Amino acid sequence: LVLNGQRRGGVTSGTAGGDPLSGPPKNSDEKSRITGMISQNGFLRQLDDSLLADLAGALTPLQVAGGETIAAEGDSVEDADKFFIIEEGEVQMTQDRGDGGVVVAKELQAGESFGELALLHGVKREASFVAKTASTLWVLSRDGYRVTLMRATEARRQRYKDFLRGVSCLKGVSDYDVLALADAAVEVEVPANELAYFQGDESSHRLSVVLRGEASCFLTNAAGAEQEVARLKRGDHFIEDPANPTETTNVRAIGSGKRALVLLRIEADVFMRLAGSMLSVAGTEPFEGIAGAVELTSTPQPNISAAQRASWQDEEA
Repeated sequence: LVLNGQRRGGVTSGTAGGDPLSGPPKNSDEKSRITGMISQNGFLRQLDDSLLADLAGALTPLQVAGGETIAAEGDSVEDADKFFIIEEGEVQMTQDRGDGGVVVAKELQAGESFGELALLHGVKREASFVAKTASTLWVLSRDGYRVTLMRATEARRQRYKDFLRGVSCLKGVSDYDVLALADAAVEVEVPANELAYFQGDESSHRLSVVLRGEASCFLTNAAGAEQEVARLKRGDHFIEDPANPTETTNVRAIGSGKRALVLLRIEADVFMRLAGSMLSVAGTEPFEGIAGAVELTSTPQPNISAAQRASWQDEEA
């Protein structure tokens, strides 16, 4: 580690031939419920306020009874044209076993969503979704989903690009390559007190940058005693490098909640392909020993300037 079935017809959303993000008007209670529902959804909660407002406006409510089929396996591309978000209730994803029976592949709870695979890939629906209990859903049309996804993707890549531009180890990388790195970055959530990286992990080789939260970096001796050697905050980075056995440091999320630490991770081969040559020209080792990495010392050493960190704190606020 280097630091630094029964089909339900007539469900529509959007306006034919008009704005795909135009839906029925919502009262304040419905808007509040939609906000609470979206906050539980891993993908949707990453949308910015403008996109969330557009999405909320496009959703159409749907009430289903327990046992009712919401979407059926084998639906044609034309019929598999909606995205569903669960506000209340439980929904089972089932698949035909081929002998007349079905198997429950997954149970979905409030805040979870389904239907996106058929929309994204333009294929027949590969599973049925049946309400296990009486449920309240919100529905988004195919066009509405695609517009939301497109806008969300563009907003995310710009947000990641702006963030990565301020990370010390990427100072020698062109704007074009930073944007490519933003496209390749994967956001990972680490719950409080969980390890984001551990001594002896040989499964990963990547760059990790703290997007939100804080992490403690510590060494463990033969007796199991821990010694903290650094703290990582927003914009700090570490490199998971199994090829370097001397850098055997643990990284643990500190704080509280399921999202105590959020990292942007970029695999080493992708990083080297996109940024390695540029860093080499700039006189920086491309990956191992990368410039600006937090060193293993007893005194925490930040790799982000105070001004840059202050601007990020303003963004988070």
